Amino acid sequence: MIGNRDHPIYAGAPTLPSGLVVSGIFAQAENPAEETWLSFMSLEFVSHYRSDWKTDLSLIVVPRAGQKAALDAWLENEIAGNQREVSTYGKNQANFQRQERSLLLTFLLMESVIAAMAAIALAGLNYIFVTQRQSEFGVLNALGFTRLQLVWRVVRETAFTTGAALLLSVALCAVGLLYMQFGLYAPLGLRLDFFNLTPWLFTFPIPVAVLAVTSGTIAWMLARLDPVSIIERR
Repeated sequence: MIGNRDHPIYAGAPTLPSGLVVSGIFAQAENPAEETWLSFMSLEFVSHYRSDWKTDLSLIVVPRAGQKAALDAWLENEIAGNQREVSTYGKNQANFQRQERSLLLTFLLMESVIAAMAAIALAGLNYIFVTQRQSEFGVLNALGFTRLQLVWRVVRETAFTTGAALLLSVALCAVGLLYMQFGLYAPLGLRLDFFNLTPWLFTFPIPVAVLAVTSGTIAWMLARLDPVSIIERR
């Protein structure tokens, strides 16, 4: 019935401009909603009757053994154009990698903005923090603690609180990932790679910004600290 002029599949159905031998075809589904649509086309038709493609067609092209690279190159060079799109494994992989790089860049920009906001907020908090502990720092400095030791003391305190917050966040993320693994991916035959450290690298900009801003602002403020005046006021 395919392109048969004497027995068209429906009134006015187009016919094929060349002979076609079909070696196999799916049986018609009982339910139209479950119908599988496949198009069969000969190499002769593809090569000589491109202008006769009146409707959109989706073709599955299977190469001979060992000829996949040659077939992909031929499809991309000879068939692909403004009206025809060729989707090969190499092109799909390249598109996926481009989307992945774009997504990673988006996450990196978001992390940078969050880290910058955290740094600005920390600068103000550190000013209040040092102002409230001026007496403590002045006495410690007068007792022999150097400014570098005082900065290291504050950095240790900040590292402890930041590390605790980071560990808590990692634990919450792990719980969510385990739920996704066993509730979503496992039933589909998929799995998450918990030992891939790449996603966790995106959690580092914020704690690094916290420690860098803390040590920098505290060092600048303590450089202006006068322990003698603080002791005299006491």
